[in-house]
Amino acid sequence: MSARNATRAAGGPLGRALDLLVAHRMAVYLGGLLVVAAPTALARLGVAVPSAVRTAVVGACLSLMAATYVGELRRRRDGADGPTDTGSSGSGYPLRTRVAAVAAAGGVAAGVYVAAAGRPALGLVFVGGAVLFGRVAFRRESQR
Repeated sequence: MSARNATRAAGGPLGRALDLLVAHRMAVYLGGLLVVAAPTALARLGVAVPSAVRTAVVGACLSLMAATYVGELRRRRDGADGPTDTGSSGSGYPLRTRVAAVAAAGGVAAGVYVAAAGRPALGLVFVGGAVLFGRVAFRRESQR
C-alpha cells in the first residue's frame, strides 16, 4: 500500500485536516474573501499595509481556499457522504475542463482584487481574459 493510500485509509493528519476544511468550507471561502479584501479596505481608511504583508496574506488565504477545494474534490472522488456529495459520480466534465473552470474563476478573483486595489482597467483585463478562457474551455467540451 502506498503512503498516499495509507494516509487516506487511516484518515491520517492530512485527511483529517482536509475533512475539517471541507466541513467548514463556507467559513473558509467567505472568511478568505474578507481577509483578502481587508488590506485594501484598511488602505482606504488611511492605515498603511506594507506590500509584503498584503502578498503574504493573500497567498496564505488563497492556499487555504485551494486546499479546501482539493478536499472537496477528494471527498467527491472517494464517494464520501456529506455536504459535498452530489449524489452522482461526478460533474460530467473531464478533469481538463474542470481545471480550466477553476483557473477562470481564479482569474476573475484576481481581476476583482486588482480592481479593488485601485487599478480598475487592469482588473477588467483580468476578468475579461478569465471569462474568455472559461468560454473557450467549455465550448471545446460541448463540441466533443
